[in-house]
Amino acid sequence: MQRDNKLNYSLKLEIIAILVKPIQRYIPGDDEGPRKWYITQVTAALVDETQIAIDMADGTTLDPSEAMMALRQLRKVLLRRLLSGESVKVGNWGSFSITLTSTGVEDKKKISANQIKSVNLNFQPDKTFKEELNRATFAWVDKLAGLRGDIEYVITTGRDGTTGIENETATRGGDYIVKGSGIQLVDKDEEHKASIQLINSLEYPEVIMETSTNTPELVIFTIPNELTEGTYKLVIETYYTSNGILDEPVTITAPFDLTLV
Repeated sequence: MQRDNKLNYSLKLEIIAILVKPIQRYIPGDDEGPRKWYITQVTAALVDETQIAIDMADGTTLDPSEAMMALRQLRKVLLRRLLSGESVKVGNWGSFSITLTSTGVEDKKKISANQIKSVNLNFQPDKTFKEELNRATFAWVDKLAGLRGDIEYVITTGRDGTTGIENETATRGGDYIVKGSGIQLVDKDEEHKASIQLINSLEYPEVIMETSTNTPELVIFTIPNELTEGTYKLVIETYYTSNGILDEPVTITAPFDLTLV
């Protein structure tokens, strides 16, 4: 399938695209022959269950916690069906089924379940799913690497995970959900750490390094119980780029103040 006309050289990070890079390999089965250049995909980030639940809830009447419950229930039902020897067709996604990896024996009478080495999950996308995958666009990762000026570092919204209130309050001991661009906490090294800072009216920063979710578009952290009530500025410092690490940190300040309650 010809793809060259779909390779996207744009540096606009808001464009949804699969990152790719060139890689040189031997021709399969001929390790001594000439190597050729191939295109391989680059994984941009690992998205966890929390982010998927938030994405599912966005634009629907679902709360993220309800979406999370649905995800976990789907996992439980899927496992139960598969372990019962059934295949599972999910809407127009495709079908899930189980395959086995086993060792062989020469004599049929010696076959036993001990030969099964692993149980594997197989997913066979249906026609519609395949067609949607084939609409993918691509961006060369080396065109994006280390280009700080082409990333919009910004905190767009913050939400109190306890009350659901946006851009106003934060509950001590509860989660706080930050959305934006380029906000992932990435360290330069052991000495130069990325951090979330809550800065009080006396300009004293309370540094928070631990998060439950940490992606370029979403960071979720817990407000320390020991912080006093009052107004704080929310600041993120990070060495993040789309591919690589900055020499100096970027400071991202939220466009709103937080009132701790």
